[in-house]
Amino acid sequence: MRPLTHGELCDLCISHAAQRGAVFISSETGDREKPDVFALFKDGETVVYECKASRADFRADMNKPFRRNMETGIGSQRIYVVNKGVCKPSEIPSGWRLAVAEDLNALRMVIPCEPVCLRDRTRLHTFICDDRKALALIASSLASGKPPLPRDIFEVQIGVTEPSKDVADRLKEEGRCFVCMNRCRKDPSESYRCMDFFPDYGKILE
Repeated sequence: MRPLTHGELCDLCISHAAQRGAVFISSETGDREKPDVFALFKDGETVVYECKASRADFRADMNKPFRRNMETGIGSQRIYVVNKGVCKPSEIPSGWRLAVAEDLNALRMVIPCEPVCLRDRTRLHTFICDDRKALALIASSLASGKPPLPRDIFEVQIGVTEPSKDVADRLKEEGRCFVCMNRCRKDPSESYRCMDFFPDYGKILE
């Protein structure tokens, strides 16, 4: 499969958010921070998708001020969406999710749970974010006449890479966090909230 363009990655994210019940979606709108895709859900959750078609784009993104100071950024949930080989899970900032585009209509979440999975909220990290920026983004989009939701969306196939039952059971027995693999003493039901460094999930799944 050829690598997807930045625009194709954004289209994939827009459809992913719409498929999961977003009530408002914006693309590359905002003041200083212009998320590639921003989605608002009816329960108030906000999700930012950052699309990186190349490694150079991914590395440049790390230098943005709202990446270094997470509390100044938008989005209570944040996801990097990349082409295969652009980055490793261990390079993703703490609390972020990683999704790899498999083709024009399929995403594989390289994380212990699927993002925007509102029925399983306790397994998701929630950022403390600047709600005023999110409200300003929504207001400016609506003022410019952009509809809350795009017209053209398509079905997105989702795959999720999770630790196998054997690996999960072993980690539970050892009292180790499913995410950071360290003995952070979190209860197993809370281990997905770990703020520590994300591991390379390839090693977990070996």
